[in-house]
Amino acid sequence: MDKKILFIAGTHGDEPIGSALLEKLSSKSDISALYESVVGNPRALAQHKRFTEVDLNRVAPGDIDSPIYEIRRAYELVTLFKQSDYIIDFHETKANDRIIIIITRLSRESLALALAFNIDDILIWPSSSPNVNKGPLVRYAQFGIEIECGTKNSFEFTLMNLEKIVTKFLKNEVLRVNDNLSLPPTKMKQKKFYLVYGQIDPREVEGIDLQDFKQIDTGREKFTALLFGKHQGLNGYKMRALDSQDVCVMISSSGDISKHE
Repeated sequence: MDKKILFIAGTHGDEPIGSALLEKLSSKSDISALYESVVGNPRALAQHKRFTEVDLNRVAPGDIDSPIYEIRRAYELVTLFKQSDYIIDFHETKANDRIIIIITRLSRESLALALAFNIDDILIWPSSSPNVNKGPLVRYAQFGIEIECGTKNSFEFTLMNLEKIVTKFLKNEVLRVNDNLSLPPTKMKQKKFYLVYGQIDPREVEGIDLQDFKQIDTGREKFTALLFGKHQGLNGYKMRALDSQDVCVMISSSGDISKHE
């Protein structure tokens, strides 16, 4: 069987769950033959740092001639994508205990891949960055998603659940990715979609108890809180819920949302 799936672990060197997952999968002979894998940022992973010079997941598609390691590495990885059909980049957060999917470039293909995983929450994450030509790695894959794994209370418990989800995808659901290109209504309605649309300003939530994935009412605005970004000194991000029809309309009207924070 051709290996059409590429797993990326360690895009951020301080997020070990992807590497831990690959170690578990590699011991299963019936599973290990079904995918390829790569460490995104081996230098940062060895140093247990998010990155060495710049954030690897903000500089794709990269430049092979750059003096900066992560920019060169982004180019190498995006070039490697051409050898695989489906690209899944594993990330980790301490903000919660959820396993969620992040779509960094909304398209029929990325959504079809997301629908093949037994993961309920799907975040569509455009960017406020003025530099729309640089961004996350999987933005440059036709079928590409990030899987963000919350390890706030138990790394091992999340890892166990992640292993089950990925094993099921490899054994059964990968064959259905192309079927999902039709965006089957039944499968779409089983998911919870969110659009991430801005950062939380600390001044507007003063005195408010922020809880991850909880509805916040500032008196001026209501939004769902996403408490990612503590490593960047951020309070978090604002989201609003979408229904499946909203997502279909977004794809039909724009065809492609290719930005990401």
